[in-house]
Amino acid sequence: IERRNDGLDMAALESIMAIGGEEVSSMRKDTEKANNAVAAAKATLAERKKNREEHLASPSRPDNGKSIDEIKECLVQATARRKEIAEELSAINAVIIKDKENNALFEQYREEYERKLENAASWGELNSMFGSAKGEKLMRLAQGYTLDILLDVANNHLKDFSGRYMLSRISPNSLGIKVVDLEMMSDSRSVHSLSGGETFLASLALSLALSSISSNRMSIESLFIDEGFGALDKETLNSAMDALEQLQNKGRRICVISHLTEMLDRISVKIKVTRNGNGKSGIEIAC
Repeated sequence: IERRNDGLDMAALESIMAIGGEEVSSMRKDTEKANNAVAAAKATLAERKKNREEHLASPSRPDNGKSIDEIKECLVQATARRKEIAEELSAINAVIIKDKENNALFEQYREEYERKLENAASWGELNSMFGSAKGEKLMRLAQGYTLDILLDVANNHLKDFSGRYMLSRISPNSLGIKVVDLEMMSDSRSVHSLSGGETFLASLALSLALSSISSNRMSIESLFIDEGFGALDKETLNSAMDALEQLQNKGRRICVISHLTEMLDRISVKIKVTRNGNGKSGIEIAC
């Protein structure tokens, strides 16, 4: 028998018979894997067919009744609408950017407004101080400050002359001066109530204070006084001379112009002026 009806000849049969058991076992495993792959492929194919049938039967499936031209027209309309939406979105973005710029500009203007408002408040306060175009109110305010300084310095001098009195403003808004009597429970009274000697001491204290605040950087060491000593009584004259001696002891050079003989004994160095006649005078220094 050279050939079987299944297509195998003797040579093929002999070749098959020569295959060992291990090789046959391996071939069986390969065959089993191939069969499993075929079964899996059939199952997948069945699933795909089922999904296709469900898709074809789904109500959300696109209408296949439209022609190609209708579909193209829909695509053109959709593209045009998409362009319109993009333009609207671009316009909205431009408005947002402009709004951000306006907010930043508003913040800048707000800060500038606050600075100018603060500056205007300062100018308004200064304007209220001036009171008028001539500045009477500011002038009076400055005079009040100066008077306070003058009285403070004058009271320091007056304390050295007499510890009884001190000078003060009549009221906070007044430029008038009153006298405070420290020995009468700080009773206030007019400067016109002072005696001649007390008036002299108060005037001298004010004069010294005025020279002190007016000198600034320059020291005023000499003081010339022509106060009409002849109008003072003996007690007042002694008080005045005591005050002048206190100033001299502090380093001041005091020059007194007077004709009173009562003062000669208390003045160590004197310059005497004598009349020689014919409109001429002589000077003599006496120690």
